[in-house]
Amino acid sequence: MRFEIPFDPEHYRQKSAVLFDVLWEKGRKARIKLGIASVVLGAFGSFAIIGNSDLGYIFVCISAILGIVVWRNYYFQRRSRKEMDTIIDRTLSKQTAEKTIVEFTADFYSAENADEHYKLAWKSFRSYREIRQTLYIFGDTSLSFAISETELGTEDYQKVRFLISSVLPDSSLWKTM
Repeated sequence: MRFEIPFDPEHYRQKSAVLFDVLWEKGRKARIKLGIASVVLGAFGSFAIIGNSDLGYIFVCISAILGIVVWRNYYFQRRSRKEMDTIIDRTLSKQTAEKTIVEFTADFYSAENADEHYKLAWKSFRSYREIRQTLYIFGDTSLSFAISETELGTEDYQKVRFLISSVLPDSSLWKTM
């Protein structure tokens, strides 16, 4: 199956934002758990200090350390989001292709535009995931591609989804969305 997809900067931005959110979902959940643990330990420590126990000071110190870790993780995610937005803006300013030619066969995936050309065997990818009517194909490293239903049309999208599901396993890592 071969498709010519016109380049839409808004689709590109949207797919990148969803991918970022999915990749950071696990860290966000861990940060929430650490925040709750920090508050609980702080409360136990405060009650122990009120009850004249020296153990309360240890709980309060651990709570403060966990709070700092939660804040640093949040700050790092915010900074990464800003860096990603900068990279997206830089990529969009360099984008010269008006359309991308994408080809799906049982043996390989191919994408070509004015700047780049990829022809990769399916063994180069580890899994796929469908999120909000968009198929994300993930490689072993940072390699990933995305194609949405609005770009292909419903019938062609279903054909592509069937083909990809027959050659790649569904990613169990990102069952969050």
